[in-house]
Amino acid sequence: MAPSYKSTRRGVRIHRRSDLQNHFRCPARHHAEKGLGEGAITNREALERGTWFHACVEAMLKPIKDQKLAAPDPNDALPVLAKVPDSLRPEVSDLLGRWIRRWPVTHVIDVEILLSSEVLSVGESPDGLAHHIGGRLDLVTFPQMIWDWKTGWAVPSTEALQRDLQVCSYPVLASDHYGWTEVQVAVDFPRWGVTRVVDFDLEAIKQSVIRLKEHIIDLLAWEQDVANAKPSEARPGPHCEGCPLLVRCEVAHPEAIRNERDAAQLALAVLQEEHKGARRRELLRDYVAKRPNKAIEAGGAVFELALEGQVTVDDVQALALLLQEHRKDPWPLLKVDTDKLRQFVRKNPHLREQILSLVVDHRTTRLKIRKQ
Repeated sequence: MAPSYKSTRRGVRIHRRSDLQNHFRCPARHHAEKGLGEGAITNREALERGTWFHACVEAMLKPIKDQKLAAPDPNDALPVLAKVPDSLRPEVSDLLGRWIRRWPVTHVIDVEILLSSEVLSVGESPDGLAHHIGGRLDLVTFPQMIWDWKTGWAVPSTEALQRDLQVCSYPVLASDHYGWTEVQVAVDFPRWGVTRVVDFDLEAIKQSVIRLKEHIIDLLAWEQDVANAKPSEARPGPHCEGCPLLVRCEVAHPEAIRNERDAAQLALAVLQEEHKGARRRELLRDYVAKRPNKAIEAGGAVFELALEGQVTVDDVQALALLLQEHRKDPWPLLKVDTDKLRQFVRKNPHLREQILSLVVDHRTTRLKIRKQ
């Protein structure tokens, strides 16, 4: 598998913090999506919304870098805002307005700075490479504070953020680059006007390094398992234990579609009626739904979408566990009938935000095969 970031130094592999978090959340799904590349993005609008918001904020903050007690000027964001697609501009403008109304006068140290830190040395690494974590810090301010903007709908608790691998990577990067022994990480949710702050002292920073190191070793072991697995073997990852969807998970199962070749082979099998099971059709359908043109060709036939309706969930395992806690079988709610999920939300209004914040897109409910 290709490294997440390409390093200019030989013998170094750099991992995106988001990749480590996604692997921790569900290694099977993460590695299947890595094989799909751009086709794995199920909610492109949310991704673009966040990208444009960050670009506008960057345009306002860079002019006040290194100025003590300065405030951003909204006019600096106008040239960037003018480039935002019409479908997203009203929402991005609203988020910017909410953000700047709450933004305090502060001393900006760095804006959108790209950093990397070694957390696994060559001597510790099973593959003989040095492994780094890398990524951008949205904003660094005095005294010793890292900021991260989140434009989504969900607002995790402070306890959940303390467990988040992305959050625990920030103090490691900051300590390595700035020499800080104490770091505050502020995760800001402008949509809701909420800021969660997580404090890291020197011992907590050291523990974060250990945790990141363990997860990189875990990721490397998973990749080796996948490389060595026989086609008939299932490949659940170490973090799949306890997941209520594991026995029916198309991602952990060896028939997971990791690339276009896998999809073509499965499409031929379906076309030749070697496999009549609904599960394989659903697996192929879900892959087709992620394709830019919503179709693939195999065996002289076109496999395409026929009916919109089913929901895609951003964190399937988290939603499944939530539903299971309330004595609901997650499988039919997630995979069969969207109306059942809506009905569950209506009966449990206190869970509305927790559930609906995970639903990010709509996909097909049926695979159509059209012979050419």
